[in-house]
Amino acid sequence: MRHLIVFEEKAYLVSVERKGEALDSYGIEEPLKELAQLADIAGLMVVGSTYQKLASLNPRTYIGSGKVSEIKHAIHAFGVETVIFDDELSPGQLRNLGKAFGGDVGVCDRTALILDFFN
Repeated sequence: MRHLIVFEEKAYLVSVERKGEALDSYGIEEPLKELAQLADIAGLMVVGSTYQKLASLNPRTYIGSGKVSEIKHAIHAFGVETVIFDDELSPGQLRNLGKAFGGDVGVCDRTALILDFFN
């Protein structure tokens, strides 16, 4: 009997809670759970997630430099191929994060993930 081995692309999820922003009673976990479901539908295997509370967003990378380093470590530890952000990123932020994480790691946001379903 042959066993079919399917290799799913590994994804890591990132969400940001802005200080002073009113979240519903579910907090930050609900958006991450929903993003994980979207990733699953897209055929990705979520291997981890993180979030950051910020007073203001970093215009270059959306998240702080310490969080970028933490995610880079997770990429190497888990063999992550795609990092998905819960919020919309600018083209510059996507480019800067791609450079920070390494050229062969994809970076996308929730909008791009949803649009991918229709392609």
